Amino acid sequence: PDHTGNTAVDRIVGGETDYDQVASDRPADIVTVIDALTEQGCAEVEGWPGSIDAESIAVTGHSFGGFTTLAVGAGFENTVGSVPADERVDALIPLAPASRAFTRDELAGITTPLLVMVGTNDQTTPSDPNVDAIWENVSSEPLYRADLVDAQHQTFSDACAYIEFVPQLPEPNELVIEVVEELGIEGCSPGDMPTERAQDLTNTLAVAFLESVFRDAEMITEDNTEIPEDLLFETR
Repeated sequence: PDHTGNTAVDRIVGGETDYDQVASDRPADIVTVIDALTEQGCAEVEGWPGSIDAESIAVTGHSFGGFTTLAVGAGFENTVGSVPADERVDALIPLAPASRAFTRDELAGITTPLLVMVGTNDQTTPSDPNVDAIWENVSSEPLYRADLVDAQHQTFSDACAYIEFVPQLPEPNELVIEVVEELGIEGCSPGDMPTERAQDLTNTLAVAFLESVFRDAEMITEDNTEIPEDLLFETR
């Protein structure tokens, strides 16, 4: 979902809500969406609940969305409010997550199967301490970690595609171009893992993980798959 007060447009026009409010709202937004998609009677999603498998719910997100993913699994509380962990969620996939808002005990409270992915060159949410803290403290079973070699923070986003697309619009907004190009520095620069390769790795790992959680399929491991040189993969 778009998170009111914390969307790309809010950032571009300087209309973002303060951090504490956004951090509290984000996991609540996810819970609200799950409620709407699994319970009859919500006009905004009429027709959808009957197509949803309420026993197979996963949450994923990038950066602040990675924080949000963890918050849904751990629950989150700050000065604004509290949101309990959503027990309906059975799989978590945080991508280049921001995890410094969580204590060790809060991370240890996460038991949901979890696959975390990050780029080895991430400068915005570097693996130390963000992913390292997750890897060392969560109680998830199973737990997987994938470090994409030479990937950066925006490698997991569509920043590179936006850099090519936005200037081709009939009347491109210069402020939008500026923001997109700024984001693209960390993911679309020479030497970065190509976006297409990152997407292949991300999709392959995510689908295999979800298949293993929800359909009892075999997850990719070093025992059954030759791990490529541009991927550092661990399981616990």
